[in-house]
Amino acid sequence: MSNPHTIDSKRVEISRPTHTWETNHKPLVNEGPEVIIHNQTINLVFSASGSWTNDYCMGLITAHVNDDPMDPASWHKRLEPIFKSGNGLFGPGHGSLTSDNWLVFHAASYNGSGWTRQIRIQPFMWNEEDGTPVLGEPQNPNEPIQLPHGEPPRHRYQLDSPTQNPAFEVEVDKTGWYIVAMQVRSKERAKTTTYQITINQRDTRTIDVFYSDNWSSIMVPVELQSGKNTLIFSNTGATMGELHSIDLFPRIF
Repeated sequence: MSNPHTIDSKRVEISRPTHTWETNHKPLVNEGPEVIIHNQTINLVFSASGSWTNDYCMGLITAHVNDDPMDPASWHKRLEPIFKSGNGLFGPGHGSLTSDNWLVFHAASYNGSGWTRQIRIQPFMWNEEDGTPVLGEPQNPNEPIQLPHGEPPRHRYQLDSPTQNPAFEVEVDKTGWYIVAMQVRSKERAKTTTYQITINQRDTRTIDVFYSDNWSSIMVPVELQSGKNTLIFSNTGATMGELHSIDLFPRIF
């Protein structure tokens, strides 16, 4: 490139869908490339298969830093995907690898959810022998992981599938104020739905949920008691809504 927005050389194709896991849905794609270099290896992570399906996954092509990246022969594709559905998460794709070894990606919110997706993060490791990333499997959404430095501790409570009137039992170490981040949506186009949150059968909060083509994350302050607490989400009014999960973390302001 002659500058950040001008290409001044010929385009070269270094990958196209050829394997079964890349060609099981049309249109055929290799998309979402992300590059990270480790131990003299150029790692290009890409996504393949249909992003609206459970088969969406990540592949890897590599080249040595001393090879010509404009020569297709410099690149080598893995025969199998390096990250795919597992542990209750479906269709992970568009992975970004950070320099402090975190994988950021999006995945289907539930089995068969299509383009209803969530952004997720989990740690990964390196194969020091060949300089390639080891992504493993998607982390179980109901098992806690250590958060990146500086993030407040939080817990996620996720349903197997969206539910109109769910209840959650949550546990906290001490009495105080917390934030409940609810992943919720109105199911009727251009209509607002309403949820009433009941905390331990006493306190209530009323939340309006405006229509969106996707899920909304709405943060609600709640006061909880040390130990176990019950949160009941009741969809009120004429417009149907549904809730998929909640995140719970201390209020820090």
